[in-house]
Amino acid sequence: MTLTKATYSLIKGAPLNVVDYGAVGNGVADDTAAIQAAIDAAFTAGGGVVVVPSGTYLLGAVTVTGIATGVAGIVLKDNVVLQLDGTLKVKNNAYGVGAFYGAIRSLDTGLTGASIVGKGTVDGNKANQIANTQASNIYLTCTYNVTIDGINSFNSNGMGIQLVPVTGLTHTACSIVNTFVSDCTNIGIQVAHSLFMTINNNRITTCVDNGIDVYGDDGDTSPDNGLITICGNTIGNVLTGVFLETTNRTSVVGNTVNGATTGYHSNRINGAASEITITGNVSDDCDTALIVSGDTNGVLINSNAFGFSVAGMQFGFAGGNVSYAVAENNLLTPTSTTTPLISIVGVTASFLNIKNNYYRSTGHTVFVSTTASTVTACIVEQPINTAGGYWPVSLVYSGNTTSAAAVVLTLPSGWLGGKLVIKATAGGAWHSVWSGSVAASGSRTAVAQDSTAFTTPGNAISSVAGSAGAQEVTITFAATGSGIAYAAIFTSF
Repeated sequence: MTLTKATYSLIKGAPLNVVDYGAVGNGVADDTAAIQAAIDAAFTAGGGVVVVPSGTYLLGAVTVTGIATGVAGIVLKDNVVLQLDGTLKVKNNAYGVGAFYGAIRSLDTGLTGASIVGKGTVDGNKANQIANTQASNIYLTCTYNVTIDGINSFNSNGMGIQLVPVTGLTHTACSIVNTFVSDCTNIGIQVAHSLFMTINNNRITTCVDNGIDVYGDDGDTSPDNGLITICGNTIGNVLTGVFLETTNRTSVVGNTVNGATTGYHSNRINGAASEITITGNVSDDCDTALIVSGDTNGVLINSNAFGFSVAGMQFGFAGGNVSYAVAENNLLTPTSTTTPLISIVGVTASFLNIKNNYYRSTGHTVFVSTTASTVTACIVEQPINTAGGYWPVSLVYSGNTTSAAAVVLTLPSGWLGGKLVIKATAGGAWHSVWSGSVAASGSRTAVAQDSTAFTTPGNAISSVAGSAGAQEVTITFAATGSGIAYAAIFTSF
């Protein structure tokens, strides 16, 4: 073996630099073969780090043994970390009409233990390609433990980043985090058939199709097992911000969608998606903030702040059914007083529980729009106007009382003031509003009547008292009280 710099790195287990394998990085030379040689060397050595330093490295299109459909720029291999500090750019006119292409691909047998990391960029150079929607910047067939972290994916002539499994299987413990995806002719980030998938803290903008798209239909009776987390992403100028297509056990938490046709959409094809949680998210400048379509085994929409111009939360779709969704404690901000806050459409809507939602609007006229042919076993309450400037942080109590009884509410840790709003079903409306304050130590709470616009002390509420020694409030219900009482903590904007 000739002791070149590259072979010395292999012997020492040091990162391999693509320049040592002949890559130029001047934006003129075709560096496809050189970069592939470095990846292959790391793979042959049992794995390692391959560094793409600053510069612009042009990629072509190569037919690869082990990839049955389409062509590739470079092929990532098992246990190889591609540290991308420069730019991988698809060279002009790299592929033909309708080509199934990936600037970075993997073999059809599936990728394990590999990563693409760094602050560099994959540039699909779509302006200088034949128009396409399936020439992706990153298209990886994955098996286990594949990570994409920190990189940029721009100007894709298809997907920005796409992870799929070996045909008929699922991929496990993969993640796409801290990336920036922009200007795609198709979807920004798409994953299919995932188990233990993480899509966190990414930025996605300007995609013809969806921002984040998760697909779990198995073509039969039920979705994949899921366990997917979609958290802390910022998405804008897309068709749908977060699209869940037949998934199980998926959490959509703390994301922001701006400028989309639909902010968040949970849909199903076969079977019934289950354990979907959409909570703590924001939408702004969206036509419709949220859609739930299809029969499900449970979708929870809770504590989101939704801004919209066409409809707030839509349940159902034209010609189809919707079932088993719960929507509570969401703040709805329409752009017009005639914009429906809640819309129920389609053929049959069943087992929907839509209550304790809020809106800020003066003179609003369209609260719930129902055009579904059949609505059965549903609870749909008109949202509550919070134009006074308060909305719920958390529901702290829901329980039964049929006689005089005292309920002690422990206030959320760290709550330093706001509104305590109490509802009892006897009168069917909010009954009493109380102000609360907590000392800096968080150990003392005082409450006092704050509003006389409600029935006082309330048809089912006898008294409300703070504690001198604990962060709690005691509510005493009257003997005439019936059924369920609710209490929610509100805070000012």
